[in-house]
Amino acid sequence: MPTTYEPIATTTLNSSASSISFSSIPSTYTDLKLIFVPLSAAGGNFYIRFNSDTGNNYTYSYITYLDGGYAGSTGTATSLISGSPGLTNGLNGTYPNLYDININSYTNTSIYKNCLFSFYEQHGLGGTSASGGYVIGNWASTDAITSIQLEADWDSGTTATLYGIKKA
Repeated sequence: MPTTYEPIATTTLNSSASSISFSSIPSTYTDLKLIFVPLSAAGGNFYIRFNSDTGNNYTYSYITYLDGGYAGSTGTATSLISGSPGLTNGLNGTYPNLYDININSYTNTSIYKNCLFSFYEQHGLGGTSASGGYVIGNWASTDAITSIQLEADWDSGTTATLYGIKKA
């Protein structure tokens, strides 16, 4: 990572878990970057939530590429942001995937918070199929983000690192 990125915390699961949390996020950065390699034999999707807010305060839009075709849609007034929507295989336990989430202006108390995910996933017999895409998520809150929860059926070996981007 460039020298403008500072690791805040890293989590590597030693056993299965339903949530990965980053809490007490310092307010000394302009933006956040979350890089993770999820594993989940249960497949499906993962979800992101800020400050443990379970209200219907989230929206997201996505475009995905899956085995030769594109799909896109939106989710409005949901209780979390879908991390890899529209994918039939989603997370898997055999072929590690890479997720890169940028969370902008996370301490600015004058604006709603937004994030941009980019992801690449391998699946299929021998990992021969691939999908990827982008998710734009919005949290309708002006609160500074102090915690992030990633929710799914995570398997042992899932790794996530949260970086702070230094103020210019």
